[in-house]
Amino acid sequence: MVDIVKQLCIKSYELTAKNGNYFRAEQGKEYTTSVPEVGKDTVTVFTNYWVPVPKDYFVKVEGE
Repeated sequence: MVDIVKQLCIKSYELTAKNGNYFRAEQGKEYTTSVPEVGKDTVTVFTNYWVPVPKDYFVKVEGE
């Protein structure tokens, strides 16, 4: 089981898959992500897709 947390996106991130699927994390929006792990550069953002995004693009939402 994956531990999850609410995080605020502090820099927009876009990704287009080879099959044309498109993902965008928008600056200023909250997302559910995997808990950032020491030694790992990405978190998984859970939306319609599960996308690895650099963890530096997010900060934990206060009170979470």
